[in-house]
Amino acid sequence: MRYFSQNHLEILRSLLFAALVWSAAMHPVTIHSASRETADSLSARLDKVEAFQARIEKLSPYIPSISGYASIGYNYEEDNTSEFYVKCARFDIKGNLGSKFDYRFLFDFYKFKCYDVRISYRPMKEINVTAGHFKVPFTIGNGRGPLTEELITTPLAIQRLMGFNDVCGITGGSGRDIGVSLTGTLWRHCGTDVVSYAVGVFNGNGSNTRDDNSSKDVTAKLSLRPIKALEVSGGAYIGEYGADYTRRNRWCVGAEYAGSMLLARGEYIAGNTGGVKSDGYYAQVGVKTPCKLTPLARFDSFTSDTSTDATQRIYTVGLDWRPMKHLRLQGNYSRHTFSNFADKTDHNQFHFVVTAIL
Repeated sequence: MRYFSQNHLEILRSLLFAALVWSAAMHPVTIHSASRETADSLSARLDKVEAFQARIEKLSPYIPSISGYASIGYNYEEDNTSEFYVKCARFDIKGNLGSKFDYRFLFDFYKFKCYDVRISYRPMKEINVTAGHFKVPFTIGNGRGPLTEELITTPLAIQRLMGFNDVCGITGGSGRDIGVSLTGTLWRHCGTDVVSYAVGVFNGNGSNTRDDNSSKDVTAKLSLRPIKALEVSGGAYIGEYGADYTRRNRWCVGAEYAGSMLLARGEYIAGNTGGVKSDGYYAQVGVKTPCKLTPLARFDSFTSDTSTDATQRIYTVGLDWRPMKHLRLQGNYSRHTFSNFADKTDHNQFHFVVTAIL
């Protein structure tokens, strides 16, 4: 935060000098002493401005960054159900507590719910410690939010195996939990984090929920970036939930390419929930255009119990348009199909969302 740069001060001094020269030319006899007093007075004021600027610059690292966004949507399904709804209205505060500590507070005013409440300690690039309520470091897609997910909905495998609408019964978690994580970069080359890691210990009971047993869930993720635009990662999640300590294990492997024009991401996620095995995968591709319009397509598949082969698949095409910095428009068409489900039928869905960004 810099209110007056050195260039601004030099411009003010130059304008002052030009004004004094013009006054002296118009009033050569009487202006000399007054001009000297005026110049000294204005110069002293500029010195005070510079001193104030220096104090502000010392405080600027500790001034929090405040942002937010609100999303309003419309959803229509083929069974003649439709609705307008508010997807989110979030207020985001980030800041520093010294050179090695930072914090984040993310709150949704519409749902009256805290999403992120965390403090991080970053002594070096190899070791960063984060404690509080935040995204579980597992899968590439779980690290995304409403502003970074290109399509409107989250892939099925992440929803069903990461606490959004988990097969174990935990819902509304948005991929978050309460705990402690350790992250860092093991090898950095030419400005790229070639090898990075993330491990964590969490309650394992979902978002904003206290634990109901004495065990803790453990996550681990390893990411490789052979080039800056490409990430390849794999991870594991091992834990138990509920008072009866039911097993909940997960593992994943995936890759993402984020180039100047091409966007591509795909992951495979498998789980064992109390002896019931599930798995799912998705593949997504998009192309950035010069008019800030990105067409996208995704194939999504999830089997909640591999022994029954009951599989849900979603075929989605969409547009992501950002005509200006503070406005985002999204439109998706999805075809939902169900194999070996007795109570569900195939159907179409249309989804539209408008997001205003602060």
